[in-house]
Amino acid sequence: MDRLTELEVFKRVARLGSFTRAAESLGISRATVTRTIRLLESRLGVTLLSRTTRVVTLSAAGSDFLLEAEELLARCDALYDHFKAASKELTGSLKVAASPAFSAFFVAQALEEFQRLHPKLHLELVTHLDDLSASSLIAPHRSCLLRSRHGARKRRRRAARGCRKLRVRRARRACALGHAEHPGGHPARGN
Repeated sequence: MDRLTELEVFKRVARLGSFTRAAESLGISRATVTRTIRLLESRLGVTLLSRTTRVVTLSAAGSDFLLEAEELLARCDALYDHFKAASKELTGSLKVAASPAFSAFFVAQALEEFQRLHPKLHLELVTHLDDLSASSLIAPHRSCLLRSRHGARKRRRRAARGCRKLRVRRARRACALGHAEHPGGHPARGN
């Protein structure tokens, strides 16, 4: 067994006051726990636990050793947790280039959610390809270029047609309410 595992076994025996309960909580055999404690005590050259048939108690050296062992195990756990969290966290810069229509309909909302999940990552959305040069795609930025060719022209026309229809409807409504006049001097008629 490695030394950290020995310390964990010792800590469990000391806290639970029983070799059997320590073995059950660790999922190992009682014989392994007994052997581990015996090897630890022989390596240190001191008796850490006083054993009777019913009770296991700490010796004076065992009490001191337990305090140090718990502190060391806590620091070790904190170290592992720190690096586990750091490995999951994305940092740096990401530049995403997409057409204005594609980014408005698909990319912008996805990037907002992505930014919420990874606050230390700097995101930049470029919607005009003139803003991108070959040198800006090279490190230190990691870049992503999204293109949508299939149906893009139809979507742009449909969006433009929708905007024109909306403007015409608003102008008709304003003329009908008497708030505005038609450019030709008469109320807007249905086209």
